[in-house]
Amino acid sequence: MMTAAGRWRTIRATCTRRRGAVRERVDVWLEKERFREEWSPLPTLVCDPPRWWARWDVDEVVVNDGRDPGFRLQPRLGLFSSDDVPERCSLSVLGRTERAGREAFVVEALPFPDDLAGPPWALAAPGEDERRLHDRYVLEVDVRVGVLLAVTGYRDGQARHSTEVESIEFDRDFPPGTFEYAVPRGLRVVDACAPMCGR
Repeated sequence: MMTAAGRWRTIRATCTRRRGAVRERVDVWLEKERFREEWSPLPTLVCDPPRWWARWDVDEVVVNDGRDPGFRLQPRLGLFSSDDVPERCSLSVLGRTERAGREAFVVEALPFPDDLAGPPWALAAPGEDERRLHDRYVLEVDVRVGVLLAVTGYRDGQARHSTEVESIEFDRDFPPGTFEYAVPRGLRVVDACAPMCGR
């Protein structure tokens, strides 16, 4: 919806996501199609197309070795791709605020009535029906760059989830190896292509 990828080269951020009583922290590195997400404690997702690594479990990591397993690894955090907000909604600017040291517009987003049947998967709190969409969102949008700095989803007047940037830097150069994953010794390596390749 409000992507502004043309205005930044890289993003380095630390975010907090709350879904119901669950609170998660994630460190993010983004550079065009490449990304790294380190959730606390898991998962760790690293993608340098066409190669990617996904550590969802403490005992194993899934790798594709640059091959096509029939699906594409996607970021789990939808904040910077605007996947945390429905594509079709009416927008109203409510004012301005500051988030992580950056000036932001406060925007209300109301989904169109015919779009209330299916929310983005990332917004459903544990135990909730994922087909029920939040009926109101409050966004904080970076004034200069246009990326989302915070999203809060409401239903029936109650805040049900939020994702907030704690710190963020744009156009920072990343060290070599940022978009690679060194598999720790002792972890089982799972071939993402195994079901398709017969291995």
